[in-house]
Formats: sequence, structure tokens, C-alpha cells
Amino acid sequence: MAYRNGVYAAFDGQGTTNPTESDIRYFRLLKIWAEEKGEDFKYIDSHEKTRAVRDTSKKETLQRVLRERLSKSKVMFLILSNETNYDRGFLNYEIEKALDVYYLPLIIAYPKIYEIPIKEQWSVLEKRWPKALK
Repeated sequence: MAYRNGVYAAFDGQGTTNPTESDIRYFRLLKIWAEEKGEDFKYIDSHEKTRAVRDTSKKETLQRVLRERLSKSKVMFLILSNETNYDRGFLNYEIEKALDVYYLPLIIAYPKIYEIPIKEQWSVLEKRWPKALK
């Protein structure tokens, strides 16, 4: 069994390769924080524990590498924005495997939550959930 010390960050790419138009910007922010904070903010990226894959790779290849990364993770950090799609891409696959196969604890980050009044947060945030969380 692999040593499980990584954080598996998952997000919806919104079907684009432009990082300014997808939730990858929040993932990159997480990595920048880790670089700037040093020991005060320790982040072990599970995506860096395996070989890189291209967006043009076969579905089976992508899924195999995602499973390998999940197997080396101790937690899933899930980024859900207003643009997160209910049923697109690999996000639902990643969530299902993280929870049902690897039994990873789930941490969910909701960017821009401060814009929602506290008494309305749950009903609004639950609507952002991808199909695998429902």
C-alpha cells in the first residue's frame, strides 16, 4: 500500500483550457499559498506524485492515473464554485472513487461564500454539489 500523505485537489475545469475561465485558478492559488507560506502552510500535492497526463490522453489512461493519485492521498480537497457543473468531465468520477473506494475525508471549499448571507448558505451551497455528492 502506498504512503498516503498527499492532498488530492479536485475541481471542475469547465471544459476549457483557459485557466482564467475555470476553477483551476483556485487550485493554482492553493499552490501559490503553499510556496509563499513555507512551513506555515504545508501542502503535499497528490498530482505531483505520479506521472503527468495530457488532456488528450485516453479516458482509461486518465482514470488510471487519477486512481493512482487518489491511492496516495489522505484527503480530498474539493473546490466548488458557481460555475461547477453538475455532471461534466471527470469530477464526479474523482469524487466517487475518493469516497467509495479510497474512503478519503472530504474538505469542500466554496469560493466567494462571503457574498451569501449566513442563514442562506446551506441551501445555496448544496446547489453547487456535483451529481456524485447528491
